[in-house]
Amino acid sequence: MVYGREMGMALALNALVPADETVSPDVFSQLQQNAWYLPTKDGTARLYVTELGEGPPIVFLHGGPGNDFHYIVDALRPHTDEARFILFDQRGSLMSPVPDARVADLTAEMLVDDLEHLREALGEEQMVLFGHSWGSLLALLYFDKHPENVAGLILAASFPPVTEGGVAKWMEGLRTRQAELIGRKDEIAQTLREAGLPENPADDTPKQSSLRWRIEGQAPIMIVDLARWREATGAGGGVYYNLGAAGAVGSSLPASFDFVDLIRSHNVPVAVIQGDRDYIGPGAPEWKELSREGAPVTVTVLPRSNHHAWIDDPEGFRDALREAIRTTRSR
Repeated sequence: MVYGREMGMALALNALVPADETVSPDVFSQLQQNAWYLPTKDGTARLYVTELGEGPPIVFLHGGPGNDFHYIVDALRPHTDEARFILFDQRGSLMSPVPDARVADLTAEMLVDDLEHLREALGEEQMVLFGHSWGSLLALLYFDKHPENVAGLILAASFPPVTEGGVAKWMEGLRTRQAELIGRKDEIAQTLREAGLPENPADDTPKQSSLRWRIEGQAPIMIVDLARWREATGAGGGVYYNLGAAGAVGSSLPASFDFVDLIRSHNVPVAVIQGDRDYIGPGAPEWKELSREGAPVTVTVLPRSNHHAWIDDPEGFRDALREAIRTTRSR
């Protein structure tokens, strides 16, 4: 088993350190050492949960649906002395799988209920939720159902607080923006050449074929600077994405969303971090409007940044997340 071998290697390396020396666990070791499983209330899955850092707890909700949490770890490294990040794979994702026959039964409501189950298991009266992409919508859905249990929201690459004209119309705009990003043919061709890939895809080795897909199909919708394509991981396919889970949860969503009154009526701080080129909502205009109207919302827009803004603007994202952590935990 891969994870067993990796753990064995980590333990072996630790054994080389003299007993009288204090060594701070690296990120990998923390994720391994703090891992545990939370059985779902209906008994159909076990949620893989782990922790990273020290300080007030913040529960991270990954993108997807059907993605996993590992892609966010590098963005959290600068903040491990500011917060204790609770990381988990949502039901149906990579490390919290459900039987194949049950994938089609997955719903957004199940994931909301799993999050409440996690809160109870953690023994937290209230949670600060940090949602990225789909995770931002999951955070809002949870807030809608359990507003009394939310101390603050940090939303990166966020869904809008309201879908004017319904989700279907909003999705049309999203797909158009994605197509424009993938249509950067000259930039993509240059990146392929710099990666040393064959001119003819038919000549690719299996590894090169995978790398080509990451450059052509993954990185363009995640980041602006395609030269950093290797850092854009964890989305769009392969072992990192259960497309069946994504389809099932997506089809369970209502035809429209409107969280505006919810946000206005509760004194819960909401910190939004958005790239100005994020395909979900460039510059977060709806969130900006809410902030101007006096809702407890702060919006940080990162220039020349896309869906994984911590790759395009590491310092800007670091500063914005640090301020969001401070804002949400000071309530």
